[in-house]
Amino acid sequence: MFRGSSFRYDRRRTSQGVDTLRGGKLPKRAHALRLQLRLRPSALPRVAFSSLGILSLALPLYRGSLDAKSVHRGSFRWGPAGSGTAYTWAMSGEGMTAGGLPPHPELARYYRPGEKKRFVREIFDATAEDYERVERLMSLGWGAWYRRRALRRHGLPQGNRGLDVAMGTGLVAREILRLAGNGLLLVGLDPSLGMLHQARRRRALPAVAAFGEATPFPPGTFDFLTMGYALRHLPDLLLTFREFHRILRPGGKVLILEITPPRRGSGKGLLKWYIRFLTPAAALLFTGHKATARLWRYFWDTMEACVPPEEVLQALEKAGFARVSRFVELGIFSEYTGIKP
Repeated sequence: MFRGSSFRYDRRRTSQGVDTLRGGKLPKRAHALRLQLRLRPSALPRVAFSSLGILSLALPLYRGSLDAKSVHRGSFRWGPAGSGTAYTWAMSGEGMTAGGLPPHPELARYYRPGEKKRFVREIFDATAEDYERVERLMSLGWGAWYRRRALRRHGLPQGNRGLDVAMGTGLVAREILRLAGNGLLLVGLDPSLGMLHQARRRRALPAVAAFGEATPFPPGTFDFLTMGYALRHLPDLLLTFREFHRILRPGGKVLILEITPPRRGSGKGLLKWYIRFLTPAAALLFTGHKATARLWRYFWDTMEACVPPEEVLQALEKAGFARVSRFVELGIFSEYTGIKP
């Protein structure tokens, strides 16, 4: 349940067959939402569950809407301002198995076999409140500048609708909105409700709680798609890239930002020392949270074990993208792009 909240429980059945709860403790079937969050009761005015395990938290949107029924049927409907849901939890993707190209072998020191998705979601939930402070510390305050530079380099944003996958606290999304003119609808997607809550505290925008390889959107929904520093957290690169291809319109562009350590030499050793040892120690010192320090150690271990860039490019091509390329900034920042024909 949500720590710090005190809801009164009132269950009723809607005409569409969706159970709606106003307040109260979350039922056991919502086990995936037992997060260590500090939410005010007003932050969760309504919780809706579909019969197939798709859950949505109804909060105001600004330019678009989702509802539990539309997600259940696989359709996506844009609605007027102030309607629909802000968070949609697509729990049906929880049990999906990877069968193509995992970004790295399973890391036994962090999770048991088959539990990577749960581990990733839970550690991001636990560290969401600290994430941006540590990111600014690690990037020495240059992170926002680089993200804007990368977006401009690849001509983003483009079109009227965009999706930021693995939005986290909104680091990439906010730079997209700064560069965009009027009329852009940007949707953020992340499996961590903790991260989405922090993102919406900083900038209110439509947000969907779902996995990148199993989104609730119909084909051809978006003009562009971004994903920042989350490639290593995916269960299957090929499966996810095919999903990206499906929800992009023809001519739509995908941009994936990632950190790629040097394969050998002193550069790799220095980067490892900085990310795996210095950053976790500083994070523990400034936040006092062991989970935050562990997250940054986990980051390095996934970077070190990640498949080489050549395999990422091949996976994008196999997923159907054309004009696939990789641009490298400062020797470690990879920018993968592709166009849907």
